[in-house]
Amino acid sequence: MAKYSKRDDNEESGCCSLNNCLFCCCLPLKPSIVITTISIIVSLIIAIILNIIFYDFSIWMLFIFIIYIIVIISLIVLLIGIHKDNLPFMKQFIPVFFLFLIFQTFLMIYDIIQRFKDTVVYNTINGKQYEHTIKNDLSTFIKILLIILAIINIIIMVGYYYATCKYIKLVESGEAGEYERRLEENRTKRSN
Repeated sequence: MAKYSKRDDNEESGCCSLNNCLFCCCLPLKPSIVITTISIIVSLIIAIILNIIFYDFSIWMLFIFIIYIIVIISLIVLLIGIHKDNLPFMKQFIPVFFLFLIFQTFLMIYDIIQRFKDTVVYNTINGKQYEHTIKNDLSTFIKILLIILAIINIIIMVGYYYATCKYIKLVESGEAGEYERRLEENRTKRSN
């Protein structure tokens, strides 16, 4: 992970900097991370519930549920760490969510491939087995939309991961309060 320096948050350098999560771009870094973390927890719980309702149980589904539950626990521990300024509670987030991002990326790619491919059905008539291919009925527009939504999801998750890691580094270096104060000063200067 790149080392944090004060130059990273210099808004006048002309470089793009991430001062808060993409999801809550109008808030300072800490509240933005808290709100986005809660949103991710809720979305993971909803994903678990919807998968239980609409899909058959399988070992693969159980594996996904276990990973989602581990990530939910990690995010809850992160929230506790942010609330109590407990650095070990916050630092556990870095490897857990990184592995989740990798898993989620592969899961999205796998899901898109499964949705796009044709279905092969086998019928047995008079003792003979026949293969029948059912063409995928998704339109090109829906396929492109699914790909765009997957890319947006990954961009939001990576932005959230980056912003949260940045906040953890700020807390670790003891500069979190100073950083939030400088951002607020810059916002008031721009609004005047």
